[in-house]
Amino acid sequence: MGISYTFPDDCAIPELRGVTATGGVLCRVDGQWMKGDPDAVRFDQPRPGGRMLIARIAGKPELEAALAAVQSARAAKEERLASMGWPEYQAARRALGNAQGAYDKASTYGYPAREATQLRQAEEHLERIRIIHPDAAAYAKAVSFSEASNDEKAAIGRKAAHAIEGGEDPHAVIAEMEAAWQRALQTKIWD
Repeated sequence: MGISYTFPDDCAIPELRGVTATGGVLCRVDGQWMKGDPDAVRFDQPRPGGRMLIARIAGKPELEAALAAVQSARAAKEERLASMGWPEYQAARRALGNAQGAYDKASTYGYPAREATQLRQAEEHLERIRIIHPDAAAYAKAVSFSEASNDEKAAIGRKAAHAIEGGEDPHAVIAEMEAAWQRALQTKIWD
């Protein structure tokens, strides 16, 4: 995302008067990006005096509108993912990961009967979630592709994940994602 903003002619910093800053990314002035909503925009260009340019959002209608648009898009994405069952799928994946970790740790001390049972139950629960929420399972496959170490595969996965987040049919998107990856593999074989 690249937010742009033109500083007014009465800007307190003379070298920024009338300058259009580009490549803006939402941030927090205090640097604690995990706490609360963004309150500033960090721009790529220009870099007055070689320093990073950060503008507070408050009192700047264009930046307030950009923040509102980003927050609205984020809320719509979260709503779409929630309707697909993504939060339940993530919770089941975390539970499986925790069970696997407990099993692995207990395995170093002998046969972990209790942990093996918990691991099996977590696997079965995730499988039930996949059946109940097939769209979430499809989205998980796109996310998995997007995290691949192969750049081309990751790009194909990111494109698919964004399409699903945008409201496209997850199963059609996954079919196209897999076909695109197969085409990429075939191209590599013939090169």
